[in-house]
This record gives sequence, structure tokens and C-alpha cells, in this order.
Amino acid sequence: MAGVTLDRTRLRGSRVGIAVAEPWARSFAAQSFSGESARTVFLNQSDFETKSDSAYAGLVYDLHPWDEKAALRLGSLCRRRPDLPVLLYVPPTPKALGSLNEIETRRDLRFQVQVREGTALNCFRRNVRWLLRAIPRFRVMALFSTARPDVSASTYLFVHHVLGELAIGRRPVATATARALGVSARTLERHLVADDVPSTKRLIDWLTLLHIAVLVDESELSLAKAAGLVNLTSNDVYRLRRRLLGAGSAEQWDDLLSAARGAFGAMLRRGSRRDFEESRGQSE
Repeated sequence: MAGVTLDRTRLRGSRVGIAVAEPWARSFAAQSFSGESARTVFLNQSDFETKSDSAYAGLVYDLHPWDEKAALRLGSLCRRRPDLPVLLYVPPTPKALGSLNEIETRRDLRFQVQVREGTALNCFRRNVRWLLRAIPRFRVMALFSTARPDVSASTYLFVHHVLGELAIGRRPVATATARALGVSARTLERHLVADDVPSTKRLIDWLTLLHIAVLVDESELSLAKAAGLVNLTSNDVYRLRRRLLGAGSAEQWDDLLSAARGAFGAMLRRGSRRDFEESRGQSE
């Protein structure tokens, strides 16, 4: 779709929290996000722990005050906000760098050291774009993991890979996804059956609909432009919504994210493949 790019239009207006103590680094971070048309919320140590979750959808964090509890604070935050992508932006001091060594690597994080060199500043801007692109992926992944924390590693990796493809503007295909995960399409389907979740094609459809809904919710993009970022049209999204949610009401179309999130979460928690197939039959 002409005029829509992944890097600069993906999430115009996204809310990003900046918890950075060093004045020049805090100012540079804010300016970098302004260049991406994102909105920033400055956080100090007290409101970093109490600020309403709705205040920000991504976070730049320097781990201040760089004490022995820095990694614990980050871990607590990640457990409280599994939907939150985090860019660690720490000063080049022994205490700050030491805090990085204590962080568990299971969480998908980016980190960068605060230096004023030109190449480092360009690298930070690339990390800013990563953070903005990660917002839909983290939000949908958190929804899936909260509803079904019991799925196997194979199913988790499938969902993670599909959302990663959507984040870079690719339309996921079941066979290609299976190949990327190193298994056959039939084996992947068996894993999903064992975990009592929808089939590969249907789960991709759900994840695509939710990804687009989050894009619209987080940005100033129209539905047509958000759909265009994954090579779909607004008519494609309409048919996808109708297939997954049924004919529905005007309210469902006006608040796509709320309708899709509620239906998807309820179906996952119900956890019956027959329920999935019956709901598909009713909506088609």
C-alpha cells in the first residue's frame, strides 16, 4: 500500500515510557521517539512502580539506581507487564553494566549503552524502531500466554514466530512457518491438536486479526493502512472478522480489538477443539 512503511508509520502515537536518569540520554530518547511520531511519558523511580499500566505500551529503562535490586525490579515489572517490550538504555558505569549481568535472558529484551558517538546514536534509533514494532507482538503474545500458559514449547514457538512475521510485514503461511521451526506441517498440526488450540491456519487468522486490531488501537493509522502493513485490504480484514467473530454487531466492528480479544481469550480458555470448529461453522 503506497505511503505506508514499517519503520515510520507502523505505530504513530504509541505511548512509550522513558525511565532514564541521565538528562542528556533522557532528552535524546524523547527526541528519537518524537521523530517516530510516538508519544513519551517521563517516569521517575516512584511513579515507575505505581504509574497506571495504560500510561505506556513500551519502555526505555536505565535500571537506575543500579543497586543489587535492579534485576529484581526489572523481573517484577516483566511479570506484571508481560505485554511490555523493554529497551534497556544504561550508562557505561560499572554499577549499571553490572546490573545487566544479573538479568535473566529468557525475556526478549534489547539493550544499549549510553554513549554520545554517532554510530551509537544511530543504533539507538534502530532499537527505537524495534521497540515500536514489538508492541503488537508483545500485546498479542501476552493475551495468548495469559489464556493458555500450559501450552507446549512447540505451540508457543509457533505463535511467537507468526507474530514475528507479522511485525515485519509478512503474511504468515502455515507450511513456511513449520519449515522455519524445523518440523513438518503435519507434526506442527499434531502439536496444536495435543495442546487443544485451533489449527495452524485458523490460529494464524486469529493472530493476524489481533495484530491488526492492536495496530489500529495503538496508532493513528486507519484500518486500511494497518491492514496494508501485512499486505491485506480492509475488505480482507472485514471477511476475516466475519469468519472469526460472526456477523456481529456494529459495536464489534467499531471496537475491533475489544471484540477480537474477548472472543479469542474465551475460546482459548475453553480449550475445546470442537468449540473452535463449531464457532467456525456458525460464523461462515
